[in-house]
Amino acid sequence: MPRRRCANILTLAGVLTLFVAGNVGAQTTTGTNPDLKSLAWGRQYTNWFYDGQADSLRAHFGPAMTGALSEEALLKFRDQIAVQAGTEGDVIKEEVVQKDSVLTYERDVHFSNAGETVIMVTWSIGPDRKILGFYVKPKPS
Repeated sequence: MPRRRCANILTLAGVLTLFVAGNVGAQTTTGTNPDLKSLAWGRQYTNWFYDGQADSLRAHFGPAMTGALSEEALLKFRDQIAVQAGTEGDVIKEEVVQKDSVLTYERDVHFSNAGETVIMVTWSIGPDRKILGFYVKPKPS
């Protein structure tokens, strides 16, 4: 992927990364959680994002996310990712990490227009299954 496209994805992701940092930045790691339900939630949220089901996602947003990200903005972000990075290809890795009461689902993938760049799709999920944060960005080297 040309360096400019990768930078654009990173710029777009920076907006949503703030929501994650604001909600779970003070948490401490307690270990990896292999809970299959948690993995299924991350997969479901990712599929809803890719499929443009913003209403389903927003129904699971925590208060900070609801106030910060409209359905229209979420769909615009999804469309920008599709234009710049393409569609999801190979899933390289999926994991769920528990940080106190917050689960973080991380999915490392290749996108059709991103070359060898690994893209992270990450959801922070509260104990009530509410989405506390979300981002899509290139994985740091």
